[in-house]
Amino acid sequence: MSVSAALYRIYRPVLLGFAGVLVLAEIVFVAVVSAIVPVKFSMWVLVIGSAVRYWLLVVAIILVATNLRQFVTNGITRREFALGAALFSAGTAALLAALMPAGHAVESAVLSLTHRQAADYPSFTALVGLEEFGRILPGLLGYLVSGGLFAAVVYRYPPWIGVPLLIPAAVPLAVSGGLLGFDEYGIPSHPVAYPLALVVSVVVTAAGVAALWWTIRDVPIRRLAG
Repeated sequence: MSVSAALYRIYRPVLLGFAGVLVLAEIVFVAVVSAIVPVKFSMWVLVIGSAVRYWLLVVAIILVATNLRQFVTNGITRREFALGAALFSAGTAALLAALMPAGHAVESAVLSLTHRQAADYPSFTALVGLEEFGRILPGLLGYLVSGGLFAAVVYRYPPWIGVPLLIPAAVPLAVSGGLLGFDEYGIPSHPVAYPLALVVSVVVTAAGVAALWWTIRDVPIRRLAG
């Protein structure tokens, strides 16, 4: 079994449970709020735009802090793990990014059919969906890389070095999230034009990937206590 396949097998129950919680929260919100007043903003865009980022951040931390040790001690090289983890992470990020326009489309359709959509609600269109996907995916990748860097610098270096390195490790997260984020109305949170924001985000995230590989490529694997 490949590293990526093994990771999907490990994280599949957690991913399904996480997605289930998001869907349940969306159903409850729409049902309760729309019964009282017309819905003015997209709860789905708000939740997906923030929750999945932090979920992937935590997953990336676990990948480096825990799974790297597990796989290497079972005969997988660091390079093999890094490639497999990258495939798993990118695929999961793309899947979660696709949930943004998919869920928004369903939410918008339901509110429109039930006439509970306020005039300023951000109605879904194909163009809106494409923009949402194009903004959230680079942001998710930035959070993934920062999560991996957080774990890597703390794991590899003593506290007096690792803790200060958490600041530059957060750069991919801060840049991609800041330049490509948007609010619950689908309005970009930063005035920078999308092409420029995308290029800057991709370059910074790529630099983060290089730094992450440099940090873990020969990191000593510590034995678990006991």
